[in-house]
Amino acid sequence: DEQAEALRKEEQEAMRIENFVAETGVVFIKWSHHSYRNCSWHKLEELSPLKGYKRVTNYVKRIEELQEYLASGEAMPEEQEEILAQRECHRALLQEYMCVDRVIAERPSQEDSGQLEYLVRWRELPYSESTWEQASYLTSPEDMAAIDAYLEREQLASRGASAE
Repeated sequence: DEQAEALRKEEQEAMRIENFVAETGVVFIKWSHHSYRNCSWHKLEELSPLKGYKRVTNYVKRIEELQEYLASGEAMPEEQEEILAQRECHRALLQEYMCVDRVIAERPSQEDSGQLEYLVRWRELPYSESTWEQASYLTSPEDMAAIDAYLEREQLASRGASAE
């Protein structure tokens, strides 16, 4: 887990606004209908044929403009601090989005027969952002606790239904 932690810290450092370099053409992408745990690094040219490419280029443009503004000296120190604090809050929220809030349902895996998938509600995200995740993907102690809580709720519900 030390490697995973080192990679997470490296990703967080790369995501800092002052470290973003558009010339490298590498961006961290959150894919539609997938959890934030499935975000990945991609070169801009890899993304150009995709439907959401315009959104990515607009994001890069906004970051470049913000970097230029911060570097120009036009921003007051308080304003710079506020901008960087907002980015830091956003980064902390992204970490929350990767934490399981609760497991809502289960089903047989659509990709791997014999496996289960769990419908996961992610911390700080609405239920509409819930995603189906392979059981084998939910391995942290927090993930396992959420699965156990779901199974306990299901067991209590089935006992209640059979007692009637």
